[in-house]
Amino acid sequence: MFDVKRFVRALKQGYNEDEAKSIIADLAKTDGYIPSVEQALATVEHLYRESRETTLADKITKYIFESVTERVINVRDCDRDLVIVTERDKTNRRQIFHRLVSNEPPLLQPIPNRPGWYRKVEGELVPIDFQTADASKRLPIRLPFGIEQHSLIMPKNIIVVSGSPNAGKTAFLLNIARLNMDHFKTIYFSSEMGDVELKNRVLKFKDVTLSDWKCNFYERDGQYEDVIERDSLNIIDYMEITNDFFLVAEYIRQIFKKLRKGIAVVALQKNPDAKLPRGGIGAIEKARLALNIDFTDDGYRKLTIVKVKNPVVEGKKADGMQFLFDIENGAKLILL
Repeated sequence: MFDVKRFVRALKQGYNEDEAKSIIADLAKTDGYIPSVEQALATVEHLYRESRETTLADKITKYIFESVTERVINVRDCDRDLVIVTERDKTNRRQIFHRLVSNEPPLLQPIPNRPGWYRKVEGELVPIDFQTADASKRLPIRLPFGIEQHSLIMPKNIIVVSGSPNAGKTAFLLNIARLNMDHFKTIYFSSEMGDVELKNRVLKFKDVTLSDWKCNFYERDGQYEDVIERDSLNIIDYMEITNDFFLVAEYIRQIFKKLRKGIAVVALQKNPDAKLPRGGIGAIEKARLALNIDFTDDGYRKLTIVKVKNPVVEGKKADGMQFLFDIENGAKLILL
């Protein structure tokens, strides 16, 4: 008897579905050559549908677990990037995502209250060798206003500096670079300044010449985890987020994973008078030190210590401490 499946599989090597159906119809004209035309056409449709689903599943799996570096994935982005536009392909995509969720162990988990958003399940465990760790180890990082006297800065720490527009985030971050570049390799990522503007900003520092700046400046506006130097002082000015603010926590988590002996200072925008930056509580979740820069009702600049995870003096946290200051000539920070 004629082997329909074998015949169709052979056709699949060089013919599309419509061509395969046409050949089946032509062969059906020969009496007894194919036992059932309906069976043959149904087999063609089944095998090609199976082939499409398999191909799409491979594409989606590679996309999620190889192309997307973030831990979270959105079906909208998946459809756009893989050009999934037909209703049939979208139905297949839903089934593929469902299988990834229901897999044992699951490979994806839906994000609550975020329709269409999923997080990748990471089963790999990274051991912490606390037995040989130096418990007294701290980094001699210097911060404006002596803030390091209130917060221990340790390897792999995240410092978040949030501020409303024009409150002085860049001046504050440039001062961090200025205070540390002589004894730490300092990397400064700027999302806003070009070469001319940057030169004009650093020239405002009268206590250091242009050639004495030992800081590496780079243009960058995203994917910082790809360029973070693991053992250096990394300053991000600033992490631009225009929507999906809940992803801020994920972006900072990716930076944290990349760090080893170094630290990252991450600047974020916040709305005026807001206590937390864009991204809410998740934005400072990984931070060991979180700072806010804003304006007082009188127009003065105000820095508030929002969070100190590791106080210098056990049990004596500086949460809520404030510093009123001004910026002289766009560079020098002056306590009031």
